[in-house]
Amino acid sequence: MAIKDRGNIKWSSLMLTEHRRRLRNLKKEDESIGKPELDEQLLEDMNYILHKALHLKKELKIVYFKEGRRYLIRGKLLKCDSFKKNIIIRIEKNIKKIIQLEDIIELDL
Repeated sequence: MAIKDRGNIKWSSLMLTEHRRRLRNLKKEDESIGKPELDEQLLEDMNYILHKALHLKKELKIVYFKEGRRYLIRGKLLKCDSFKKNIIIRIEKNIKKIIQLEDIIELDL
């Protein structure tokens, strides 16, 4: 007969709410990753892709980093604002997303 280990579940009834909350926060911190450093060549390539997507009105695949997590988004590039250092992407017909240029880690047409 195998023993089934339930981990923290079996102890949670004995824990205070603050302890359970702290354990959840620690787990979230463990899951988060550091932002990758981009080299100069990759930044130049990303700049070229942005200009090409804006000129040809093509859909982009963007991977960006925010709050310890990676996010993937697809859409058409509407505007690239170098003054505000962000881009505006149309995801769907009436849904737009603003992404900071410094958060972008991957671009693809």
